[in-house]
Amino acid sequence: MNLLEVDGSSDRERTRLYTALYHALLHPRIFSEYGRYYSAFDDQIHAGQSYTAFSLWDTFRAENSLLTLFAPERIDGMITALLQNFQEGGWLPKWPNPSYTNIMIGTHADSLIAEAFRKGFRGFDRQLAWQAVYKDAMVPPDGDTTRRWLDREESTPYEARSGLTYYKQLGYIPTDKIDEAASRTLEDSYDDWCVAQIAKALGREEDYRFFLRRSLNDRNLFNPALGLMNGKTADGRWAPIGGPQDTNENRSVAGWTEGDAWAYTWSPMHDQAGLIELMGGREAYARKLDQFFSGGHHVHSNEPSHHYGYLYNFAGQPWKTQAKVRQIAAAEYGYDAGGLDGDDDCGQMSAWLLFTAMGFYPVNPASGEYLIGSPLYRRMSLRLANGKTFRVEAEQVSARNLYIQSATLNGKPLVDPVITWDQIQAGATLTFRMGSKPSTWGSNWRPAAIAAR
Repeated sequence: MNLLEVDGSSDRERTRLYTALYHALLHPRIFSEYGRYYSAFDDQIHAGQSYTAFSLWDTFRAENSLLTLFAPERIDGMITALLQNFQEGGWLPKWPNPSYTNIMIGTHADSLIAEAFRKGFRGFDRQLAWQAVYKDAMVPPDGDTTRRWLDREESTPYEARSGLTYYKQLGYIPTDKIDEAASRTLEDSYDDWCVAQIAKALGREEDYRFFLRRSLNDRNLFNPALGLMNGKTADGRWAPIGGPQDTNENRSVAGWTEGDAWAYTWSPMHDQAGLIELMGGREAYARKLDQFFSGGHHVHSNEPSHHYGYLYNFAGQPWKTQAKVRQIAAAEYGYDAGGLDGDDDCGQMSAWLLFTAMGFYPVNPASGEYLIGSPLYRRMSLRLANGKTFRVEAEQVSARNLYIQSATLNGKPLVDPVITWDQIQAGATLTFRMGSKPSTWGSNWRPAAIAAR
């Protein structure tokens, strides 16, 4: 079907790229046949189609966004499957496989639903979707304040947003009450932003304003003395910051999920403009990112910092993004059986490579915006479901010529390092002129901050 065509790559590079595409299209997997499916949520047989194996903590970041481009015919069915899980079990799942699992944190089905709203998918029950995400955001799990909600703890009810009781009262989840509390606060803030976007799309203005305000809870954990996010205890004291060499017990006290303060400081994908302000401006933000990468804090085999290489665009230093994403792609993705540094996490690792090869990445996946990186090949073409073709052309691109000198979209100058879903769906041609030295292209972009209203 010639869905993806690549020009200017070696056989080894094409093998790596198409292997990534194969991996990215494996999950979520169909969990129905002959128009019926078994639900492990209510132990019943139902009419309809279903999917399972949504590794949402991993895949909400880029894998789902990739599917909206490469398999859009599946999106309505996947969202419907999650909503069926909600109807049959009472909650949107965070990692259905095939029933509820309390694996990882956040309610990132909210992100998938918000992304589907933003991108115009309408083959699912939008009012039911609102009921589901609203419950995620407003109803604490059973026994919320009597458990620590340890990861994968046996004999516990489904947790959804554990610590939500404290989050609603304090504006953050305290580390002395709930496990992984700091990470949960930051990821719940992003999910609140997603719920706000769904409310806005449905004309629920009061709900939109409420959840938009609450999406700024991430700012409650910024410790200006450190210049990093930092967990807090219930009485408002800063928790021990923790580190990658800590024991699991110490990491629990610090409040992080598979990481530390460095790994999570830039995790609120929706509020980078607010983080720039908290850090003291774009130069300070860029210096902190420099310290993150030079200090060895980036662990690409895990997901929280997958978007970090693209964040220099926010700082007005897009040339650093261009160099960094090339460096990561070269270091983390090989050409043989050991090509991935770790497992593929249901397509998320592969989705990162595919987006990076095309020259852009969904830093905030539910926004419908993609930040520009550095395209890997001379030409890539994606045949869209609407019959149009989106093309990325990179003149003079090479391993040495990795810096963007100028860019056009359909022949008109592209001055900001951002493209949108709508521009892609229009069948655009994105053209880059590449060179061996950094340029100031894209450095004047300043994204709008969320207004606390």
